[in-house]
Amino acid sequence: MRLVEIITSADDAIRNRSLDEHCAECSLAELLAECEELEHFRRRSSNLYERVRALFFLYAIHRFHLPRCPGLAHRGLIPFHGYANLLVLYLGAEGAPAARTSLDGAEALQFVYRMQPNAITAVHHHTFSHYTEPLDAFVEPLGRTIYDRRLRILREGESFEK
Repeated sequence: MRLVEIITSADDAIRNRSLDEHCAECSLAELLAECEELEHFRRRSSNLYERVRALFFLYAIHRFHLPRCPGLAHRGLIPFHGYANLLVLYLGAEGAPAARTSLDGAEALQFVYRMQPNAITAVHHHTFSHYTEPLDAFVEPLGRTIYDRRLRILREGESFEK
């Protein structure tokens, strides 16, 4: 029995079958084939319940069942293009505190910690009088972190190139 049949069955005994039971009976190749079939089913189904249940099945299989399959490589390499990320921060603490339109240094530092970018640049022009905080409010604290060498401050008219 296939997972799509479990999702679409009108019979309660089939529809309520445990995903764990089903996956325990499948080999790695069978589980991967089931995932591919579920993904195609999810994309073509017009029934929201079926699409959501297929997503839950896909999540559970990838998170809990595939990692336990013998023959699955537990370490993989992320291709270089997967690392090519750039965080562009709009700094200066522009505007009133309750309605700022740009980040202050502390907020920007939190973004860096959460995003963990490979490259950082900032939009901040020292000639704009409406900025209430200098660029150094971000640059100095960042300089005391592991991200200090990832920051590139661009001069006006300069572009960001690797």
